[in-house]
Amino acid sequence: MELRTATVRVGPPGAEFILVFARVDLAKGYKGITCFIVPKELDVEVAKKEEKLGIRASSTCTLNFDDVKVPAENVLGRVGKGYKIAIEILNEGRIGIAAQMLGLAQGAFDTVVPYTFERKQFSQPIGTFQGMQHQMTKAAIDIETARLLTGNLGRDKEEELALRNKRRIQVQRRPVKRRRPRLYEGSRNGEVPREPGGDERD
Repeated sequence: MELRTATVRVGPPGAEFILVFARVDLAKGYKGITCFIVPKELDVEVAKKEEKLGIRASSTCTLNFDDVKVPAENVLGRVGKGYKIAIEILNEGRIGIAAQMLGLAQGAFDTVVPYTFERKQFSQPIGTFQGMQHQMTKAAIDIETARLLTGNLGRDKEEELALRNKRRIQVQRRPVKRRRPRLYEGSRNGEVPREPGGDERD
């Protein structure tokens, strides 16, 4: 496939390989999306790195493709199945996004709660007001609930991957069942055939 003058935003800029989702057949819509493994050495231009307000650990930059030819063996999966791969990546990524939001919420909570006992209204800290305590309690419950849900999702994903790998190993180690030739004793006079050293069978 040939990628002509396309501009996409991905990260990080130091990656050696890039997953590119492109439509090989516009008439098929999302069923025409295919995933390609594109080495950066194939004349892929790394342009400006974006300045972001947050999530700086995951850098984002602009990549320019100008008549980049990708060999057929670089197709990941099958042609037209790129949409499914993208959705699976997004589903796993949502667990990471949940963990990020949980960290932000916990950080905000840890900053705000002490402040409520520093700021005073009516000659007393606002953290002593029952209405404020209700809000802080509700926030603490929501954060802890999110923590448990995120942890369970991550644990379920790890167990799913471990089970998938275990099944793959079992399939690879499964011995090939070979049938040994059956040698029978007996005559052709109506006697029941017997394996050598075995009992008669019905």
